[in-house]
Amino acid sequence: MTERGSLTYNTEQEKLLFKEYGRNVLKLVQASIKLETQKERTAAAKEIVNLMAQLHPNLKNIEEFRHKLWDQLHAIAEFKFDIDSPYPAPESYEQIMQQRGDVPYPTTRIKLKHYGKNIENLVQRAIDTTDERKKAELIRIIVYYMNLVHLTWNKDLNVSDDLIKHDLKSLSKGQLDNDWAEKYLASKGVAKPMVIPPAAVTPGQHKQGQGNVLKGQQQGQGQAYGQAARKRKKKNNNRKNPNSRPNPQ
Repeated sequence: MTERGSLTYNTEQEKLLFKEYGRNVLKLVQASIKLETQKERTAAAKEIVNLMAQLHPNLKNIEEFRHKLWDQLHAIAEFKFDIDSPYPAPESYEQIMQQRGDVPYPTTRIKLKHYGKNIENLVQRAIDTTDERKKAELIRIIVYYMNLVHLTWNKDLNVSDDLIKHDLKSLSKGQLDNDWAEKYLASKGVAKPMVIPPAAVTPGQHKQGQGNVLKGQQQGQGQAYGQAARKRKKKNNNRKNPNSRPNPQ
């Protein structure tokens, strides 16, 4: 076995409190703590905070975000950073975690996952709507969106109306009916919008279409070149035989 020399592994080093900032930020903080004057330490802290803010450039000028960075800086320094901070220094890591809070993980179950959670919310809104016209229009929007989902994920599949109706009844537990919605809107004089779904183009058809376009361009260019050549030839013949020109009337 060969000796690894001075090579060190992260698993053997001090654990990072905020991994997103990396070990170099930790080393900068540790070096800044050892500076002699508070002025020098404060200047170094400001530069470190600006470096930390580069991870989120769109938030670096927001006051609340800057406050969060300074709190994290104190936590990285184990609350031993004697600096002139623009915000009150936190006293413990638990205090920072209370301010940040945890994002709750969604625990609701999606019945038909390819439609997503938003379509379920829209279905529930249509069920709760008491106005018949609004309910019918919401059903039409839901059916239109469901068709788009199928065209997005199954371009080679011809989606039948029966499948959409079945899924709609499944999501609404039989409380929404697309046929009723279309009949109601037709009785109110609301025309059904024309929907032209994008045609599914196979790679072979795509190449064939490109070939036809290129062939047409080449034919057009050849015809234009032939016409220009005939004009030049006729013009040269007239110069050589001036008597062959038609006499003006």
